[in-house]
Amino acid sequence: MPSLILNTCGTSLLTGGGIADDLRRLLSKHANSSDWSVIPADDANTLQQHADNRRQNLLDANEQQVRRLSAELNGLLSWQQRPQTPASPQDMYLLLATDTVLGKHTAKSVCLWLQQQGYSAMVISAAGLNTASLNSFRQALSGLVKDLHEQLSSYKASGYAINFNLTGGFKGLNGFLQALSTIYADNAFYLFEGSSEVMLIPSLPLTLDAEQVIRQNLRAIRRLSLNLPVLAHECATIPELLLFSIDQERVLSEWGELLWRNSQSKLYKQSLYPSISERVTWGDTFE
Repeated sequence: MPSLILNTCGTSLLTGGGIADDLRRLLSKHANSSDWSVIPADDANTLQQHADNRRQNLLDANEQQVRRLSAELNGLLSWQQRPQTPASPQDMYLLLATDTVLGKHTAKSVCLWLQQQGYSAMVISAAGLNTASLNSFRQALSGLVKDLHEQLSSYKASGYAINFNLTGGFKGLNGFLQALSTIYADNAFYLFEGSSEVMLIPSLPLTLDAEQVIRQNLRAIRRLSLNLPVLAHECATIPELLLFSIDQERVLSEWGELLWRNSQSKLYKQSLYPSISERVTWGDTFE
C-alpha cells in the first residue's frame, strides 16, 4: 500500500552541526521573518549564504551525513527502514513549512533531497503559520485544517495509508498535528534526538462525533465556515473552544474547523438543509 507522509519541518538543517554563536543569534533574531527583503541586508546576506551552503551540503551528503544534518530526514529514513513500512514508488511526501523565509528554505532543501532520490515531494504552508502572533497562528491552523482535510481525504480515498512524521517542526504545530493525526492518520511517528528507533503512535480507535453540537448550531456553523457574519446570540450555544474573535467578529477556531470538516460530509448526505442566506432560495421542485 502506498503512503502519504506529512512531515513537519523546522530549521534543524540551519541550526544543527555546531554553528557559531553569532550566527545562532541571527537565526533566532529573524526566525519569524517572512522574506529576505524584510531582514537588514548584512544579516540577510549572512543567513542566505549559510542556508544555501547547508542546502548544498545536504544534497551532496551520504545517508549518515543526511541523518546528522536534518532531523526530519533522520526520522523519515528510520521510518522507511522498518520492515513494516518499506518505501513505495507511489509514496507522496508533504513538507509542512512555517510561514517564514528560513522555514520555507529548509523545507525546500529537504524537498529537493527527496526529489533527488526519486521521491514525489512538495512543500506546503499556511499564511501566518509562525510564532510571531498567537492569533495569526490559530488562524493559520484553521486554514491548514481546510487544506489538509481535502488532501488527506483524497489520498485516503485513493487507497493511501496516511502517516505523520512529527520528528521536526516546532512544539505548537506538532502538538496540534498530533491531535489531528488521531482523526486523519493511520500512524504518527517520532525519532527522539540521539535515538535510532522510531516511536510509533498509532491512530486511536476513536471517532470524533460532534453531531449534536453541530446540529444544534448548524446554521451558525455553516455561515462561519464560509466567513459569513453571525450574530452574537446565534453563537451562544457553541462551545468557546470552537470559536475565537478577530476584530470583534466570531470565527471558527482551528478546533471548530476540525469538527465541522469531520462532520460536514455525513450531515450533508442526510438531507437538504434550509438556506443559510436570504439570497439563495429554492422551491419544492428543486428539493
